[in-house]
Amino acid sequence: MECPPDLTPNTSELIRRVLDEPDLAPAIRSLPSLVLAKLIGHVGLEDAGPIIALASREQLQRVFDEDLWHNAKPGLPEVFDAGRFGLWLEVMLELGEDFTLRALESMESNFLVMAFSRLIWVLENEYLANHIREDEEDEGLFLEKILEANLGNEFERYWALAREESVWNAVLEILTSLDAKNSPLFESLMKRCAALTWEEVEEQGGLGEVLTQSEKLGNDVADDRDIRREREGFVAPLEAAGFLALAKKVNPDEALRTSPDDPVLSTYIRRVLRDFPSETPGPGVPLMPLLALMKESGVFPEEAKIRMLTKPTAPNRQKVFQVRLKRSLTDLFGRNQVLHGQRMHELAYLANVVVSGTTLRGKAMRPAEAAQVALIACGMGLGHLSAKGKGMKHPLETNDCLQLFRAGWALLHQPLGVLDEDKLIDMMG
Repeated sequence: MECPPDLTPNTSELIRRVLDEPDLAPAIRSLPSLVLAKLIGHVGLEDAGPIIALASREQLQRVFDEDLWHNAKPGLPEVFDAGRFGLWLEVMLELGEDFTLRALESMESNFLVMAFSRLIWVLENEYLANHIREDEEDEGLFLEKILEANLGNEFERYWALAREESVWNAVLEILTSLDAKNSPLFESLMKRCAALTWEEVEEQGGLGEVLTQSEKLGNDVADDRDIRREREGFVAPLEAAGFLALAKKVNPDEALRTSPDDPVLSTYIRRVLRDFPSETPGPGVPLMPLLALMKESGVFPEEAKIRMLTKPTAPNRQKVFQVRLKRSLTDLFGRNQVLHGQRMHELAYLANVVVSGTTLRGKAMRPAEAAQVALIACGMGLGHLSAKGKGMKHPLETNDCLQLFRAGWALLHQPLGVLDEDKLIDMMG
């Protein structure tokens, strides 16, 4: 497979080396989905066809989870980007009809229906003909004009109308191929999309209203995505924001006495530790050469840190809370490695809560910064516990990291109930 000729030198060289060097191409299939998504984002989706062709179907599903859902800022719901999915269809078609059909056939049926229902309205021909014939004359003429004005195509049993006109050509090509080469999938897809269109007809008060208004997300698909992402350690933005909102209001002493009723954490630990093993490279697949090439090509750039205060107020105390917590973790490891592992998973959960549920100076935090914030908050909770003279011989045996974090997070919001960002950034050093 040839590398597209019109790429920037670094990107072009990256793709060319992946394709030409025998050890690199097989490693693509062993990349964790997050790393593969970052590679595709670096190359640019429009130019990433040669990389996508090397990926497994399972990887692509997880890359979709990262690439097709976006929110305005941490803590807000993530929304499916139908236009971006349409662009993916165009890129896959460039890899060939067979590749595209195989990819579609491997997708979860709920996801496939939801995604296509965001790109097209589907109407059964019999229903449409009856609707136009039985409606009042003016309404029937109105519908006919809408059908003429919208990009669309008539199949044997269905009308498909474009909702995202910019990718209609790709959608039509795929539907035509499915109709010819996989009629069961085509029929299932069109039938379910038609049912969704009919639901909108009833909700909007008429077919004419539906054909001039936008659509809603499928909650089931979003839930399935959340479950898949949890195996990589993510916490949904709304759940993370809710946890932090409650934590900042708790009395620090109360936080240290009680454990939060957090079913999200319970589900997270169950899925991450037991139900879903982490992605691991296949046997005999060396990843380091590919990762080194990606780093050399700028796939993992050094991101600008959040600007720190110009005059730290307490330089000698910036790390004191983190140091105290790390010492306690080291002590716990020597005494109880199982409990130490539990505390480390709690810290990972808290870091994911921070990165998913809040911002610092109006910007999303990098994972390393979020981990640092989690350590600081837990360390402040540990410091508050020390000041009370309680549980300090082996504090992580008597208190879990959620208790410490909630106490520290509340302290960071005192006295006004608002995060003291200057204080936090000063402590981050």
